[in-house]
Amino acid sequence: MIAGALNEKLIPIRPVREINPNTGECTSGWEELPPIRAQRVKLSVREAVRRRETVVEADAAYYVRYQHPIADGWRVLNSDGVKFNVVVEPNRSKMLKILKCTRVND
Repeated sequence: MIAGALNEKLIPIRPVREINPNTGECTSGWEELPPIRAQRVKLSVREAVRRRETVVEADAAYYVRYQHPIADGWRVLNSDGVKFNVVVEPNRSKMLKILKCTRVND
């Protein structure tokens, strides 16, 4: 992979869990990290009709550098403002991570 191919910006979003020491309540949320560069490898979009609702499903795959701290269960926000759930697959021969993403329907 050459540096010129890293033409996408992704904002990693990691899950955060906090426990209130007074009540013991566990709250969960999301924390945005600084943007990283990525190369989009694949993007597939399809329209699915479920009962009476039409849903747009999108899948994408991105290459990111191996040193970026992204793990399974995180989310990424692409430059178009679409959130994706992430599954990470390492590619040690190229020293990259492949982010297999599915769109979040919030």
